[in-house]
Amino acid sequence: MNAQTSLPAAGVARSATAREFLAVVFRRKWIIIGLFVVASVTVLSVAFTTRTSYQSFGEVLIKRGEQESLLQPNRRMSGWEEELASEIEVVRSAPVQMRAQQLLDQQASEGLPRIDLGSGSVGAEVKGESNVILIGYVHSDPKIAERACNAVVTAYVEHRLKTLNLAYPKEFFDAEVKKVTEDLDRYETLRRNFARGSDAYAIEDQTRNLVSSLLSMRQRRTEIDADLRSARSNLEQIEKFASQPDLDSPTMGQGANEQVLVDLKLRVLGQETRLAQLRERYREDSPEIVNGVATLETLRGFLQREVQSRVEVSRGQVRSVESRLKPLDDEIARVETSLASMPSKEMTLSEIDREVGVLKDRYRDLVNRSDQARITEQTTPMINVLVLHPPGPARPTNARDYVRLALAPAFSLLVGIGLAFFADGLDPRVRTPGDLESTLQLPVLASVTERRRRRGTGSHSARQAVAS
Repeated sequence: MNAQTSLPAAGVARSATAREFLAVVFRRKWIIIGLFVVASVTVLSVAFTTRTSYQSFGEVLIKRGEQESLLQPNRRMSGWEEELASEIEVVRSAPVQMRAQQLLDQQASEGLPRIDLGSGSVGAEVKGESNVILIGYVHSDPKIAERACNAVVTAYVEHRLKTLNLAYPKEFFDAEVKKVTEDLDRYETLRRNFARGSDAYAIEDQTRNLVSSLLSMRQRRTEIDADLRSARSNLEQIEKFASQPDLDSPTMGQGANEQVLVDLKLRVLGQETRLAQLRERYREDSPEIVNGVATLETLRGFLQREVQSRVEVSRGQVRSVESRLKPLDDEIARVETSLASMPSKEMTLSEIDREVGVLKDRYRDLVNRSDQARITEQTTPMINVLVLHPPGPARPTNARDYVRLALAPAFSLLVGIGLAFFADGLDPRVRTPGDLESTLQLPVLASVTERRRRRGTGSHSARQAVAS
């Protein structure tokens, strides 16, 4: 046996040697090897079972703010984080996804392979602190990832242009102008037909004319009524004279006819006077008396016929005046009826004119707003989104990195060695001089190593230590 001596000071800790380190490693080699194998197998299984994913992405620059009205070029602005976070959610929203799927279906109808957008994942993020959004799509097939990302970017751009760009609402203005024009034509036709049917033209002038005509006709009626009363008075006098010849002859005015009646009355009176004088001198049967009586009767007949003719003339005058009065009364009644209907006609025309005025103002307002919207559309930039970089070829996102794969087993060796020393530290058996010194708190003076024997079924080595 070989002897080794050392005289370390009592109570001084003994440092482990490389030989002891290797001894621990070889004693716990199965822990290190097992951990290394498990880590290697796990890494290799994960690496070779995980399919490679490819990502294609495009860059889109958005214009912040939202135009509130096409009639005003102003835009409503929010916070940068709020707007961009909202835009990211819009990229992932259902309308954009549905539109992207429609674009992919259209490509499939043109002969390209059909792609289900749900087979991959859509992602979006802000590039730094800019207004640029990165829109990506991840799939195991690089061609599918590129096509799907292109469809998502196109759908997002279309959605933003459609929802945020306020294009000129031609259909709205055309429909409103057409409706107002039809209503205006309808009211103008109604007014024209009403005015034509009710003769309601220039109501104020027509009212003044009717009032003037009514006053004139009432004046004429007063005059005719006076003539009628005069004619009836003459008729009463003539009729009274006709029934009582002894009365004085009626005064019917001046003229030759009036003088004839007066002469006849005077001659009758003169003949009656003469006959009375003859009766004083002659008998009733005398020729003078008989001739005088015959003359008196003749004169009275003439007077009676003249009076009767005058009665007929007076009656004719009364009928003539009455015939003049009736049309005038009818005309007065017609004018009064027309005047009575003027307020209702004026009110109806005023209501129609008011509606026509409102429609004309509405038409002018629509035309002005339409022109303003066209001016705003032509003078306000409408670019709300700009594709900076269209989706390019897809790149692998989880490619096998052999350096990193090799680091896992190497790290497992370090962990295994640490576990080996930890397990060896938990073992209470004494295997090395250091273990003995730690146990007895005495220095080792010498150690004897037993050589390996090649006899029997096995071989082993043992150490003896002598402590003082």
